Amino acid sequence: MVAPHTMTQAIKILVTQWIRSALRWMIALGLVTLGAGLIVFPIMIGQTPTPSWKKTDAIVIFTGEIDREKMAIALYRLGLAPKLHISGRYHGFRPGKSPFITFDTAETTEKNALLSYDWMVKNHIRSVRLVTSDYHMPRCLIWASQHWKNVEIIPHPIVIKKYTGSRFVTIILLEYYRYIYAILRVAWAKVYPLL
Repeated sequence: MVAPHTMTQAIKILVTQWIRSALRWMIALGLVTLGAGLIVFPIMIGQTPTPSWKKTDAIVIFTGEIDREKMAIALYRLGLAPKLHISGRYHGFRPGKSPFITFDTAETTEKNALLSYDWMVKNHIRSVRLVTSDYHMPRCLIWASQHWKNVEIIPHPIVIKKYTGSRFVTIILLEYYRYIYAILRVAWAKVYPLL
């Protein structure tokens, strides 16, 4: 007859081995998923649909490259929206040039979404044309969908042609990492209140 102590030890060893094996498989599956995502991410960026030319209550730009800023101003001047909100660091227009062009000083993409939404609420904005780089748009849409309640969003991605070769690869790698981080943060925010 096997002693109860020996039986307990055997069960502990089996459970520990099972947990270690399960963790290895989860890590391997996670790495494969991340790797596959890294292949799919640039394809997803390249297939961004052509933006609608429907008029909106406002144009919101998440700043970065000057091309984003030039496009947002051109769209505003075309009359696609009566208001333009520039979120983040910007070196073109200055506050006071127009009462219909406003600014905030967001330093991250999530802050872009939060500060822009505060501005939208104050200005009763219900529809927005969101302007940013094509590679940045997926992450922007994650944060916008998390924070912009009851706002119709028309994505207007800008293809930045100056990035090629290793610079392009670096940008895609960094943006993919940030995109995954945004997905996990938003998922955690949805799960955490339930815990």
